[in-house]
Amino acid sequence: MTEFAESLARKIGRIDALLFFVLWSCVGLASASHAWGAVPAIVFLLLPASALVGWRGAASVRLILAGAASLRRAAFEGFGWGIAFVSSIWLWGATNSAFAAGGALDGLSPLQSEFWYALSVTLLPALGIGGLLGAVHGIAFFYLNGWLVRANPSFHRTCAKSLAGR
Repeated sequence: MTEFAESLARKIGRIDALLFFVLWSCVGLASASHAWGAVPAIVFLLLPASALVGWRGAASVRLILAGAASLRRAAFEGFGWGIAFVSSIWLWGATNSAFAAGGALDGLSPLQSEFWYALSVTLLPALGIGGLLGAVHGIAFFYLNGWLVRANPSFHRTCAKSLAGR
């Protein structure tokens, strides 16, 4: 990959991350009863999610430039990364509850049926929602990134030079 293409991929990845962060920060702040109450969620959830979106956005641009990107691939990758992110957040919250003295999961063993009930009631719906949101974001950023690549005038000059050199 050329230096220009790598620079373009990183730039569009940063645009994706910033757009994701601003959009979901506004949603979080608008839905919170107290604005300061949304700050921990923004810091601990949206910053890592924005970094993930930026990284995957840059990878999506590399695939678009290589001609290997497709809508199906974007949806499946978004679904998979949405599930991975939600499962890590769920695991973080469950371990905090399990290690807290006197918490809801205090003394709960994987050999008990209550453990599997808590797992099915909390994790499975969260994974479904996370996968669905990841797929929707993957599709949306696929179209946005394709548009941003096509809208870049330097990209057209580079394509014309590479086609003339063949």
